[in-house]
Amino acid sequence: MSKQIFKIIIINILLIFLVFLSLDYKLYKKDNNNLPFIHMVSSLNSKEFKDHYKKIINNGYYQLGNDQSSFMFRRPVKYKNNNKSIIIFGGSFAWGARLDEHQTFHYKISKLMKRTVYNRAISAWGTQHMLYQLLQKDFYNTISEPEYIIYVFISNHIDRIFKYRFINMMDKDNYNYLKYNNFKDSLKEEHRLQHIPYWRFYNEVILPFIARKSAEKHGFEFLEKHLIESKRAVDSHYKNVKFVILDYETESKCFNNYGDILNEENVKKLRNDGFIVIKTSDLTNIKLDEKYYLDKKDEHPNEKAWDLITPLLVRKLKEIEKGN
Repeated sequence: MSKQIFKIIIINILLIFLVFLSLDYKLYKKDNNNLPFIHMVSSLNSKEFKDHYKKIINNGYYQLGNDQSSFMFRRPVKYKNNNKSIIIFGGSFAWGARLDEHQTFHYKISKLMKRTVYNRAISAWGTQHMLYQLLQKDFYNTISEPEYIIYVFISNHIDRIFKYRFINMMDKDNYNYLKYNNFKDSLKEEHRLQHIPYWRFYNEVILPFIARKSAEKHGFEFLEKHLIESKRAVDSHYKNVKFVILDYETESKCFNNYGDILNEENVKKLRNDGFIVIKTSDLTNIKLDEKYYLDKKDEHPNEKAWDLITPLLVRKLKEIEKGN
């Protein structure tokens, strides 16, 4: 009897899953006929992202305090005696989470390389956010001729590409695959099926599992596409810009989800694509997590980490220049 009940429960769970999957598929494909379903798509075209970008542009640059909730770019570090510049992209590592201006990577590299540095990173952002900016015409209005673009990469950025699915066009007045409502002064993702029983389990357990498997299988492929498109956008506006990927290697459980994503084979592919790929382990010969973090709760690089990395990176870039 118990076996029969168990079979009935399993069958019902499978049926519920299939129902949700079919509804999910129908809603998704309604506005995404040209996009895959199970294979997660980039958040590049989401309304939430576009609104965040507009908010930053409208607010201007980060100015006072160290509150990342203000969601602003860091103010450029100007160097008047050199027309060449550096643009930095990435997430909180590049932005300088919990660091004062003079402690950040972009400030230190400006002083060492004697270049104006534009830090266009924002916490919790990644490659799709860099690409989005580089596709905006207004991006190039305020940026002087760059010599380097440096993208500070951590493997967690793969999750930021694959964690959610977004549609190409979003109208918040209509029900689409996702809708966005005001929630504590920010936009919140809300699926139209979220109030149906068992939906939460499907949305918060099943879909993240699918996303994880998709990221493991297609993560580098998708990362490479974002980087190539970014480089193509840069090359269409500037000549002879060196595009650097600084792989900040960390063993932190928060930030190291796909530790082998930039393995030897994939690094070789990126170099063949025209990127300069530099790993922190090749620069420092130590595990940065052992000594260089703020605390055990927030393992972002502190000033001591950037004091170690930045001069070694600058030296490496000069060696590469001489080699060419």
